[in-house]
Amino acid sequence: MREHAQRGVDVIKVMASGGMMTAGADVRGAQFSPAELRVLVTEAHRHGLPVTAHAHALDAIVDAVAAGVDGIEHCTFFTADGVHAPDDVVSAIVARRIAVGATVGLVPVEGAVRLHRRDAGIGAGRRPLRPAVRGRPGLNVPIRTRSPP
Repeated sequence: MREHAQRGVDVIKVMASGGMMTAGADVRGAQFSPAELRVLVTEAHRHGLPVTAHAHALDAIVDAVAAGVDGIEHCTFFTADGVHAPDDVVSAIVARRIAVGATVGLVPVEGAVRLHRRDAGIGAGRRPLRPAVRGRPGLNVPIRTRSPP
């Protein structure tokens, strides 16, 4: 973390769950333990850096919220049985004002997980996340990166 801070990065992104574009990745499971995510977030915040978690899996979302992340990318609530967005998890995201970068489209990749359209993307997350943005139209979540010198 210290090296990233010294290089002038603006944000830390952690792959809390697998990605849709990586063949063989587990998008329905967490890639880090809750303790590992807490350490990462604590260290990033100690250096003044916000943390966003790439999280499709419900378990990864729960762990990221508990760890204190500042943002969640995708936030699709995938489980082994489909999509499930528990009210307490959505309420925690809203209460902690965690920025959500929802998935709005998917590009198929050979070997990637295929989900029925109703199970993926913004359609799955629109209803439970609506309270998070009601009354706040036009929210901007800028994320920049800098290449190392």
